Amino acid sequence: MKNLLLPTLLLALTACDKAVFDDGARAEVRRHLKDPDSAVFEEAISYKNFTCIKYNAKNSFGGYAGASWTVLKQQGGSWSIVKSDESYCYETSLQTLAEPEKVAEKEQSDERVMAALRERQLVPPDATDMHAALGKPCYILGMDLIVAGHAVVDADDPATKARHQAKYDELMARVAKRQCET
Repeated sequence: MKNLLLPTLLLALTACDKAVFDDGARAEVRRHLKDPDSAVFEEAISYKNFTCIKYNAKNSFGGYAGASWTVLKQQGGSWSIVKSDESYCYETSLQTLAEPEKVAEKEQSDERVMAALRERQLVPPDATDMHAALGKPCYILGMDLIVAGHAVVDADDPATKARHQAKYDELMARVAKRQCET
């Protein structure tokens, strides 16, 4: 039994790697490298039609340059590079590229939360984000409100949106009553 575990695990990991990169994104990254055959792909993060791929490849001197990220966009079955040589990539970075309008909605939601908390004097009067309220009694409530507000924006179907909106409204009612504790 033990003898089968390692080969099975390696096969599963290989299958995962293949599933992530079989779509042509890896080929597009290689197309822009000095030594395409030296590319070692380490990680991929995807959101909608955007993907970040972490890779390492040899430079002009024949040595590996160190890992970097490339952001790609898929349109009509083909991939194009949006940004290359990035030092990091997060799903939120891809969300910003894929849905810029949702970023603005989330920022507006955050501003409404902070305004309500300031109005009830639950955070310092000059607080512009929840980091300023760290350690204050209503920090958890504020963070829960921000998460709920983002969930409302991100919800794709009406039932999910309504459920998240109800949670958001419930939390805002607690702010109105100055009830920070859960």
